[in-house]
Amino acid sequence: MTKKDKNWKILSEKSEKEILGLPKWLVSILSNRGIKTEQEISSFLDPKYEELLSPNSFTGIDDVTDRIYKSLIEKEKIVIYGDYDVDGITSTALMYDLFNTIGINKFETYIPHREEEGYGLNENAIEEIIKEGANIIIAVDCGITSRDLIDKYSKKVDFIVIDHHEISKEKIPQNALIIHPKLVIKGAKEQYLSACGMAFFLAKNIIDDKRFKQKSGQEKWLLDLVALSTICDIVPLVGQNRILAKYGILVLSKTKRVGLMALANVSSINLKEVGSYDIGFLIGPRINASGRLTHAKKSLELFLTNSKVEAIKIASELNKINMERQKLTEKILNEAKAEIESSDNKDHEIFLLSNKNWPRGVVGIIASKISDIYTRPTIIFENDGEAHHGSARSIEALDITEALSECEDCLIKFGGHAKAAGLSVSNEKWILFKDKLLEIVRGKIKKEDLTPIVKIDTEIEINDISDKTIETIEKLEPFGYGNSTPVFMTKGVKIDGVKRVGASKEHIKFMIDKFSAISFSDTTPLKDGDIIDIAYSLRYNIWNERKNIEIRVIDIKETV
Repeated sequence: MTKKDKNWKILSEKSEKEILGLPKWLVSILSNRGIKTEQEISSFLDPKYEELLSPNSFTGIDDVTDRIYKSLIEKEKIVIYGDYDVDGITSTALMYDLFNTIGINKFETYIPHREEEGYGLNENAIEEIIKEGANIIIAVDCGITSRDLIDKYSKKVDFIVIDHHEISKEKIPQNALIIHPKLVIKGAKEQYLSACGMAFFLAKNIIDDKRFKQKSGQEKWLLDLVALSTICDIVPLVGQNRILAKYGILVLSKTKRVGLMALANVSSINLKEVGSYDIGFLIGPRINASGRLTHAKKSLELFLTNSKVEAIKIASELNKINMERQKLTEKILNEAKAEIESSDNKDHEIFLLSNKNWPRGVVGIIASKISDIYTRPTIIFENDGEAHHGSARSIEALDITEALSECEDCLIKFGGHAKAAGLSVSNEKWILFKDKLLEIVRGKIKKEDLTPIVKIDTEIEINDISDKTIETIEKLEPFGYGNSTPVFMTKGVKIDGVKRVGASKEHIKFMIDKFSAISFSDTTPLKDGDIIDIAYSLRYNIWNERKNIEIRVIDIKETV
């Protein structure tokens, strides 16, 4: 009876514990996010800026601060070397703003070209930077695996690495000053910050340092950049990230950056009401678009400009590039799906697809979409004639970076996280790599892992739903990775007023009690009077200035 067979995974039964007078269903949701004690719950529902960690929790942060102070006093030249995605661009912009604030005048930014240079530090760029007289290279959102390159040039230039990617003991630079969310002092917890979040703690440490003669607290104006990176780079929105995101969204709503104002305007966003959805699905893709199809320095310029005229021009260009990216993505997605459907590999535990006409700037988006559609780890590659350059997305059951490390002998380079990675494979090793990775993945994934899962926070009854329920749910915002929009389950509901809506009648609308419900892209044959189980989220639907509670159906099962 369902759109597609899915496993419903109930994360917790409705709590029987009353904590702080909260509804039991809310206690269950918080418990699912690892928030269980009164103190944890209180901090989560009312996060305070003062609850941010001391910057000194991170090893190396004082050494980096000292080195930057020395560069200020000695008027040395610094190059901020970033990356071409939202996190890399915002990290670069944050360091740029920080240096302007503390009075460093001799500094430049560098963002590599995705197609021509690839991710991270590259030798040609470093040689050119040194040739032009740099004393320090600060790598943001990259560098943690660049040991060989940093060691090679460490006698000619000093390196500072501000990164958050997975640490490999064999590849971690020995001749660089490093700050990283997982490198913490004894007794402190490892963190899962974005690179921009890590850079923010450095900025706070510098501004609090009396040698720099800055007003304590002014680092808060950098939080709009941190919110963008934290939400777009998919780090868990709990703990420190929740504080950074919450206050970052507040700063974003009041941002002084003319570039962000212009980008919000072309994205039809009211900044005064900006939320995590706007950041993740409207602002983020436009910032990323330039790095995917042209050069990411265009997006960096948007953050750095003080000219309203230039900001409007750049924002319009990014909007146009993003529309081109959307069309290209749709075309390639259809090609990739057609290849899967017509191939003998449809039942494989991992999909590996490569094409010379698939630009590496969009292969990550395609991999993510294919992985979601088929519930498979997926790697999509561009073949440039010499090598296959790919982006991987995985499912919960497989740490893709760990799997890739087991066939490292076949790879030119790779790196990433459990759910996402980038890699390059030479043409000579391509067949060997595919066979070896498929075998590795087969040994790690069970058949049941490939069935789509609907994660349900808890079960509630229809009479639990009210305006107060929605208001309580809103206290859990901002939503994102690690703190997703709550999903509820209700069994045995009777439906009425069933009708098909949409241009192709692809959606179903119906009533449950006094509430309107909608299920998108649903072919389930429903009729008035049917009794069903539903998994759903709740929201307000505002139409003609009327606000009504709407049940957003995620999946339907026949009541047993």
